[in-house]
Amino acid sequence: GLMVRIAGIDVEEIVIPLDRPETQAAIRKHSPSGRVPVLLHRGLAIWESLAIAEYLNDLKPEAGFWPAAVAARAHARSISTEMHAGFMELRTHMPMNIRASSPGKGMTPGVRADIERITSIWRDCRKRFAGAAAKDDGFLFGSFGAADAMYAPVVTRFRTYGVTLDADSEAYAAAVLAHPATKEWIDAAKNEPWLIDSYEQRIAEVELYLERHAKIDDGDTYHRLRSIPGVGKILALILLYEIHDIGRFAEVGQFLSYARLVRGSHESAGKKKGSPGK
Repeated sequence: GLMVRIAGIDVEEIVIPLDRPETQAAIRKHSPSGRVPVLLHRGLAIWESLAIAEYLNDLKPEAGFWPAAVAARAHARSISTEMHAGFMELRTHMPMNIRASSPGKGMTPGVRADIERITSIWRDCRKRFAGAAAKDDGFLFGSFGAADAMYAPVVTRFRTYGVTLDADSEAYAAAVLAHPATKEWIDAAKNEPWLIDSYEQRIAEVELYLERHAKIDDGDTYHRLRSIPGVGKILALILLYEIHDIGRFAEVGQFLSYARLVRGSHESAGKKKGSPGK
């Protein structure tokens, strides 16, 4: 993967097709956890992305996996761990598929919140730590490192699903995609011969079924929703069937709360607890 490409270590990649009867057994031949990625090196098995990054950093400190300064290095590890453990809405509704192009698909309020958090991390790092390396190449901590490798899959998701980014985040995403290690990694993924045909076919069938019924149930509203810039087929279907008649909300705030576009507040005995969203 990207980590070994940063380290400049020659490895033999073993690609195991997922979601097949033999998948789990094939993975367990190499990974004690039964999960990927796993690095097999000098008789060791190192699994989990961050553990691999730390091992390669010990092996090749000159590769610059982490920033040299203590504060920047601590921050890089923090955001990498957040990426490794979080953003489940984005992972669920916008699964990684480098070969696909599905603009507008998968966007939900939860996904939007994940995107806002991710891009805020990118902007903050670029503002505070762009000078952490001897040369600023446009990455989170100046030069391409482990934190950028952790966020590279998200960058590909944003491209696959046509996510509109602010100017600073777009510049960062472009820098990640243009890096030679990322380009090699993406090319390898595109050249994989496998497709999860059952999922691709089932998803297409469900989308077609919903779209046909939307045109029958309320075709005028569906087409008007599709005419809004940024609203694709999936988001239009969500708005049509989940929100439906917006007149059932007495106030705008009730609609925003229902759609989870604001953070909720708790009220007890006339006193509000917590801070409302914007």
